[in-house]
Amino acid sequence: MSKYKIDPNVTEIVISEGALGLGDELKDILNKTRSQGIKLLIDDFGTGYSSLSHLKNFPISAFKIDKSYIHGIPESTRDIAIINAIITLRSNLSVDIITEGVEIASNYKFLKQTGVDSFQDYFFSKPLQWSEISSFVDVFSVLPDTALNSA
Repeated sequence: MSKYKIDPNVTEIVISEGALGLGDELKDILNKTRSQGIKLLIDDFGTGYSSLSHLKNFPISAFKIDKSYIHGIPESTRDIAIINAIITLRSNLSVDIITEGVEIASNYKFLKQTGVDSFQDYFFSKPLQWSEISSFVDVFSVLPDTALNSA
């Protein structure tokens, strides 16, 4: 990282949940990576062979909640219960949450009200070409939260 002058404190590595089952060798690598300041995120949380021991034994900074739990909210009481449990875990473990699959306003509003503050998917933008990113960031960074809430 020093060779390319990359600040590890602004670097994140996303790991699929299934990879966490690879054992102690991976755990050692992830601990070393985390000790260098690199953040570790679990992708598609809740879809694989989920084990709460992964949250206990791995140096996780954040987890990305799979879109399959997001699409049903706020209508599905089961999805809401799962999201609320994950939010409680986040608070108790001091990790961040990123929600994947936020595609409609009701998804965003519900998640925002429950305290989630990192969102991902088509509600905000379709995939962009490199040349489009700068103008998107300029517009989105000045968009007031009230505009998002009224969408």
